[in-house]
This record gives sequence, C-alpha cells and structure tokens, in this order.
Amino acid sequence: PRMTLDLGTVGIWTAALDALPVGQAQEAVAELDEVGYGALWFGEAYGREALTAAQLYLSASSRMVVATGIASIYGRDAVNANAASRTLHAAFPDRFLLGLGVSHAPLVERMRGHSYGKPLAAMREYLDAMDGAPYVVADGSEPAPRVLAALGPKMLELARERAQGAHPYLVTPAHTATAREVLSPTTLRIAPGEHVALVGISGAGKSTLLSLALGLADPSDGEVRVDGRPLANGGAHALWPHVAWVEPQVRIWNRDLRDNVAPLGEDDRVAALVRAAELDTVAARVGGEPLGADGGLLSGGEGQRVRLARALDREGVRLAVLDEPLRGLDRGQRQRLLVTARERWRAATLLCATHDVGEALHFDRILVLEDGKVVADGPPAQLLAASDAPLGAMLDAERALRDELDAGGGWRRLRVQDGTLREEDAGEADDPAPNGGRADSIARGETHSAHASPPIRAARDRAAPACAVFAVATILRYVVFAASWSVIGTAILTGGGAGLTTWALLLAATIPLAALAEAAEGRTAIALGAQLRRRTLRGALALDPSWVRREGPGRILGRAMEVDAIARLAAGGGLGVVTLAIELGVAAFALASTAPGRAAAIPLGGVLVVAAITTAMAVRRRRAWTTARLSQTDELLEAISGQRTRLVQGDDEANERDWRLTDYAHLGEDADRPFAVLAGTLPRLALGGGLAGIALSGDPRPPGELALALGGVLLASQALRRLAVAVETLTSAALARQALEPILRAQKAHRAVPAPPRSTPTASNGAAPGTLHVRGLCVERGARNVLRDVDLELRPGDHVVLAGASGAGKSTLATALAGILPATHGHVALDGAQPTDPGWRDRVGLVPQHGDNHVLLAPVAFNLLMGRAWPAREEDLAAAGELCVELGLGPVLQRMPAGLAQTIGETGWRLSQGERARVCLARALLADHDVVILDEPLGALDPQTARTVLEVARRRARTLVVISQE
Repeated sequence: PRMTLDLGTVGIWTAALDALPVGQAQEAVAELDEVGYGALWFGEAYGREALTAAQLYLSASSRMVVATGIASIYGRDAVNANAASRTLHAAFPDRFLLGLGVSHAPLVERMRGHSYGKPLAAMREYLDAMDGAPYVVADGSEPAPRVLAALGPKMLELARERAQGAHPYLVTPAHTATAREVLSPTTLRIAPGEHVALVGISGAGKSTLLSLALGLADPSDGEVRVDGRPLANGGAHALWPHVAWVEPQVRIWNRDLRDNVAPLGEDDRVAALVRAAELDTVAARVGGEPLGADGGLLSGGEGQRVRLARALDREGVRLAVLDEPLRGLDRGQRQRLLVTARERWRAATLLCATHDVGEALHFDRILVLEDGKVVADGPPAQLLAASDAPLGAMLDAERALRDELDAGGGWRRLRVQDGTLREEDAGEADDPAPNGGRADSIARGETHSAHASPPIRAARDRAAPACAVFAVATILRYVVFAASWSVIGTAILTGGGAGLTTWALLLAATIPLAALAEAAEGRTAIALGAQLRRRTLRGALALDPSWVRREGPGRILGRAMEVDAIARLAAGGGLGVVTLAIELGVAAFALASTAPGRAAAIPLGGVLVVAAITTAMAVRRRRAWTTARLSQTDELLEAISGQRTRLVQGDDEANERDWRLTDYAHLGEDADRPFAVLAGTLPRLALGGGLAGIALSGDPRPPGELALALGGVLLASQALRRLAVAVETLTSAALARQALEPILRAQKAHRAVPAPPRSTPTASNGAAPGTLHVRGLCVERGARNVLRDVDLELRPGDHVVLAGASGAGKSTLATALAGILPATHGHVALDGAQPTDPGWRDRVGLVPQHGDNHVLLAPVAFNLLMGRAWPAREEDLAAAGELCVELGLGPVLQRMPAGLAQTIGETGWRLSQGERARVCLARALLADHDVVILDEPLGALDPQTARTVLEVARRRARTLVVISQE
C-alpha cells in the first residue's frame, strides 16, 4: 500500500505529554504545530490510551499529522481499533496515522494480564481481524493509514504487504537502510549472493533490466537500489568498482591482449586469466600485437573470452552482470566458462541474461521476461512444473531448433576445422569442380579504373588552366615589381620626373596582375580541393576491412581529416610556394646584378643558412606532432565510444592518458616555435643584414644600382617572411599526403564504373545458374593461414549450416565469399563473375555478426531498403512491412510512432540486440541476393524467434548459408 499522508521533513516523538495535564498537553501540541513540525508521534505504556490521546492532540492542532507510535495490539481488540481509527480518519482527514505494534512481553503479561504470543503470527491475525471487522456508519469512511513497529525482516515484509510503512523509532541507520529497501514499492528483489538467469524472447527487456541494475540507464518511473542505496545521483559510481560486467558491447581496446585483460597485472596473473578464459591459442597467435578496433582482429567468440578474462580480473566483486556473455562459443566451452565464472563470483550477486534455456536451468533462480514484465520467477524445477510454464515452451523450442540444425531437417552441413572445410554428410559431399567462372586466380592485388569519374575529371580540367594563369601572372607581376624599384630609385636620386611617371605606370600594372594571380589561385584551390575530398571519401569507403580493424576508426578519421592540410596547400599558400620561388629568384637576380647587392648577399646568405636549419627542425617537430595527433584522435574516439566500459570497469590508463595529452601539448608548442622564428625573427635579421651590407659596400654607386640592391633586400626579407607560411603549408601537406596514402591508394583501386544491371544469370559447363564455385581458396592474416585450400560448391536451393569451433575461420570464409575480405589466392566464381567484379555484392549478401551489424541513424525503411532504389517506392515499402511482420517485428513497428518512417540508430529509437539482428537480416533478404550468408544470426535470438527467422530465411533466400556454433 502507498502512503498518502504528508508527514513533512521533520517530526517529533515524545513521551512528555503524558506528564502534563490535558490542557497543558494540548497547548504544547498547538505550539509544536505552530512552529512547523510535520508530525507528532507518541507512545502507549502506562499513560493515556493511544487513540483517545490522538483525538485530544488532533483537536489542539490544525495542520500536522498525529501518529500513534506505537499503539499496542493488546490494548484493544481489532474491532475497536478499526472503528476508532476510522472515526479519527473521518474527523481529521489526512491527519491521523495509526501505528501498531506487538509491544513487549513484560508490558503485555504483567500490566495487561494477557498471554504474549509469537509476534509475527499475532500481528498477522490482528490485521486480518481489523480488515474483516464490520463497520457500519453513515459516512462510510475508509480505513486509516497505518504503519507497523517492525524490527526483523519478516515483520518488515508484513509491513510492506499490509501497511503503509514501518515505525522508525530506536533503530540503527543500517536497519533504516534495510527497511527502506524492503518497504520500497519494488516489483523485483534479488538477495545478496543469489545467481539468477534472465530468459525471454528477443526484445522482452533483459538487457534493459541489466542496464538498470548497472546504473547505465535511468528508469522512467521508480528506482533501482543496491544494498538499500539508490543508483541515481551518483550511487552507481560507488557500485561500479565492485561490478564485473560481460556483454558484447563491452569495449575491447585496440591494444595488445595483456592491456585488454589486466594492464596492471603481473605476468603470472595475466597467464592465469588467459588460461581461465581459454585464450591460450589466441595469446600464442596475436603475441604482443594490438587486437584491432573493438577486437576486430578476433572472432566473435574470442572477443567474448577476452571480455570474460577482463571481468575475472576484478577484485572485490559484489555484483556480476552478464548479458549473453558466451555468445559465439560452442556448447562445451560455454559450459566450462560459465562454471569458471560462477565459481569465481560464487559470493557475489550474479545476473545472467541468456537465450540458452538449457544453460539457465543450472541457476538458482530464473526470471522469465515478456513485454518488459517478469511473468515467471522461481527455481527452475518450479517453473518447469507449472502447467502453462513459458520456460517449458522455450526449452521445447530450443531442443527442436537444435535437432533441426544438428540432425538434418533438409540442411546441408559443412564444418571448418583447422582452416580447412569438409562436408559432414558424405552422401552430399560431391567433389566440387569449378564451373562457369574464369580460371584466373584472385591473388591479392589492385584493380585500376581506366578512367576517372566525370566530377573528378571536370575538377582536374578546371584546375590545369587556372594553375597556368597563376604562374604566368605571378612571374609578370614580380618582373614588373623589380623594374619599378629600379626606376623609382633612379628617379628619386636624379630628380627625373619621367622616371616617376614610369614608376607609377609599372606599379599600376602590378595591380591587375596580382588580382589575376589571386583569382587563378582561388580557382585552382577550389578545384583541387574538391577533387581531393572526393578521392578521400571514395578511398575511405573502399578500404580493406582488415586494415580498418587494425588501424581503428579514430586513426582513419584523423587521416581523412588531413585532406584539409593538402587543400590549404592550394588555398592558403600552397601556390604561394611558387610565389616564394619567384621572389627569391628575382631577389637573387637583383642582388647579383650590382656590387651593393653582392655585398648585401653575404649576411643574407648567413640568414638563409639559419633559415634552412630552422626549417629542418620545424619539419622534424611537425612530423612528431602529426604522428601524436593521429594517435590522440584514435584514442579519443575509442575512449568516447567505450565510455560505458570505462565507467563501469574503471580506467586503468587514465593517468597515462593524461600524461600523453600533456606530452601532446608540449609537442604542439615545440612544433610551432620554429615557425614563429621563421615568420618573425629571420625576416628582420635579413632586412637589417642586407641594409648593413649595402651601407658597407664601399665607394658610392650609381643610384640605379643602389635602388636595385635595396629592392632585392626588401624582396628577400619578404620572401623569408613568406617562407614560414610556405614551410608550414608544405610540411603539413607532405605529412598529410603520407597519412592519406593508404586511403588514396584504396581509391585508386576502387572501381569508379557503376555496377552493370542484373541480367538473367547464365552458367557454363552444365552448372545451374546461380551456382557459387570455390576452388583452392586461401586466406592469410599475417603469418597465419586462416583458410587453406577450401573447395566448395553452393547450388541454388542449398540450405547450408556452416559449423566449427570459435576462431576456426567461419567468419573469414563468409567475408571472403561476400567479396569483403581479399583472398590470398584461389578461385571464387558465380555465373562468370568474381568478387572483384562490380555488382558482386548485389549477388552475394552477408549479414555479419552483432559487432559489425550496423544500423544507421536513419528511418527503418532506409535501413531495410539499402539494397533497393531510394526514395522507396510504394511496393518496396509494402514488401518491407510484410517481411518485418514475418520476422516478428510487427509489434515493434506498431510501437513506433512513425512506423517505417521512425528514425532508429544510436540516438534514435533503440532496438534490442535481437531486433537489430532481424532488421539486418530483413535488409539482406530484401536485397534479393542469389546467396545469403548469415554469420551467427541466432546468437541474439530466443529459440522460438530463431526458428521463425530460419523458416523465413529458408523460404525467401535462393541459397542460404547459416554459420552456427556446435
């Protein structure tokens, strides 16, 4: 029951009122009411009768609540207590609170002469009598709110069930915390040390419940408490150091295995964790190499074992939260690792969400969730014995699914083991001979586009003449500029008026030349910048996925952003390098032409030597800063994307990261300092040294020579000032070009021609159209042969189960067949086409594992129809909606306010893992591929949904390959 009275924030409990005459007691109560106390509590022993006194005090006050604290159940029978409390409640609405207690044996037996019974049974019997007592009056008032004096856990439970609370008098703070936990209106309580499994259909709310338990999500209503403390308002931060957390979304850092498992652990500890998580073969294979972005260089099962090993390293764990912790592992490994985890955290409270119902049967308690509610709760045997047990139905569906995949059901079974592929059913394992494809291998290499795309070609065509105009205009500008200095110098020194006129005309001529050069420079910058950005974008989209996983998205993003540095080469001074060269050439000519100029060239030469040394230092420091910046970009993006992981599991490298940020700032300061010297100090030295050289050149010289030498010095000083910008621009551009090289190389290999329209498939050598042939396929990663000499033939209508242990190479084979991962050598063909051909991915579609199964921040319809034309046609939208209903996503679409137009993704409508998996499957089926490959599609699905999904996929896909664990 819910408390409806407002007791205020400060109340008073007192026994002193019994020591005062009635009038004075009422005056005291009136004063307490006037000064603002929210409630008055008083006891019952040898003084006034509790309910009579309550009437006196209620009459003396006008605002505060009066509560009996505590009225003994032995002081009056239940019928009288019910009648009196109802009367007071009717007379003083929302101001009377009935507090009941069992008192103490001496008071009951010696003073009242009653027999003192068992407290819990006596209170329960008394409340039953009160609630069942007749009460026939005109106003028919409701029962008064009540609380119970409750010290023990059983009496607290009774207070939660039959009253609005418990009396808090004379109890410890620890008892108050426990009472709050018990009395709060919770719908679910899990005892300390309990191991609980959560099961339910996809989207039932299992992951949401675990997120609430971790404090990573806020409830819309109510609250979550651990140890009696709410997780809101910082409570979760106090809990996280004592939490072990394993789920597919826990971030694996792009560092080596040791830094992912126990970065601060000793060698023996790390080795023990590797053995406990069965990572020995992974450790031997990867050595000290980084594991890739989010463990991208590991299989799904290997990544889960890394996450488990990290969790096993936690000390002082009081809460273990496991959300599909062993996805991607075969049954034997799952059982062994689950035993290891439960033994490690045997004293902790453990919550484990799983779709493996057989696995859940080994837990102490099972929660069955449906539509966000707990529909069944109890020990496994109790839940299975219920006549309408949802757990029993899920277990039957799991067995049927396993029988279908393991024992036949029209499935063709293949197994990957030690990098080789074999057919499990000898009767179906025909010797696959490649038909219908070209005989050339698909050795790793690049396919070059014969022609640039029209936009790039147009940009290049615009840039070439603009660059030529810039060069010619700049040369003429400085030739005229140098001539003007010679003329004006002569005119000033000789007093010739004609010279002044000539000087003015020459100076005026430099204005249109400068405007023409700047216009050509801007046009060149725009054209080249557009061309470079297009190449970078296309290159980024064409990168080898393995390289992306190894480098990490942050470093690649940093590389792609370097395109602006190259664009500035044209826009902000890049073509100014040409100007610099012209200025230096003209200055050298002017200085070499006269004796004063040659004298000025000596100090200028010394300044140029210093400038060369400073330039070399600037380039070296800028290179170090750029390398650090790329690393910082990757680290920052990884830290942001793994924020939840860092919050819950701690940030062991926080101090080291702060040190690296400080070092990065120092590198930036060191990189800027030489450029400041080039821009400020050296031009002044050049000017001063050049003027000094002219002054010390000896005999008087003709005015023209002096003017020409002075112009050369000024031009050299200006060139040195421009040198700072030019060096910075060129250095940034050169380093950017190095960073962009892999992306631009990928763009070069990317085919710019559009995919040809799909035509009716044909085949040769008697093979059925749509047959996929594989011969001698090999894939290497580093020094490891992941796949060796794989031969395979997939015929139209084949429904294939591809099994194998974690890390055996199943996903590698899938990505190679889909044309995503380049093979080392071998032959793959489908109706004459190869994976490197345009349109291959229109023919062979892959639904990857959870970590690579991306849902874009876009409407549901866009995510579903990415393989069709957009904007979507009405018939495509109808087909998408029909398929969603078949896959069990109909209720999800109905809950979405905009239906297929609803935005989903990271900041949109959040899908469960199982819902997201089905959206990605629907995307592949709607793309109408000849071959559909599903990589671990059942890991995020409950057995009933998994069977539905398989039925739909078999019915709709021409050829279907399903990757599954043992």
